[in-house]
Amino acid sequence: MREPDIWIAYSSDLKTWYEHKIIMKPIPDSDWEYNKIEIAGPPIKTEQGWPLIYHGTSKEKGYCLGAAFLDL
Repeated sequence: MREPDIWIAYSSDLKTWYEHKIIMKPIPDSDWEYNKIEIAGPPIKTEQGWPLIYHGTSKEKGYCLGAAFLDL
């Protein structure tokens, strides 16, 4: 895990991973996802993109659920 961001990487054998990159970062002025964000399950590929359920944390609100729609 690479807190506080959400990352993506690729592998053909699930042992060697490459092209690591950040796809989402916490929002500093948010009231619920400024501390860190993490995926809540794997995204599902659709014709329109990748819906992703994630959660964010803050000291005041604890864990909150969010959703994002990623480009194909």
